[in-house]
Amino acid sequence: MEKWERIGDDEIACFGDQTWRFEIPNGTYSITALQSEQNQISVSFGYNTEDWPIQQKEQAGAHFKLCGLADWTPEILESVCWFELFTGPNPRISYWGDRILLRTDMAVI
Repeated sequence: MEKWERIGDDEIACFGDQTWRFEIPNGTYSITALQSEQNQISVSFGYNTEDWPIQQKEQAGAHFKLCGLADWTPEILESVCWFELFTGPNPRISYWGDRILLRTDMAVI
């Protein structure tokens, strides 16, 4: 099990610029994280793009976990929830609601 260490709000998480694509039953969506933009990720679905705030950054070795509030996006989520975006060899995003894992979407590589 990886030991995650929190990265301070004023510290830079060196995760580079990355984009992942996720498949869900009603289509696909993508998430872009830019190292120069440490306080948000961009979520794109169809012709729409939304920014979700990053409220917590963690690191385990060369891997990062970016966390925050996922806005209600009917194409992707049924309600506002907490997200955890994991970088690394098996990128994924997990959605949580009131301490219950709602689902995890694996990136299509």
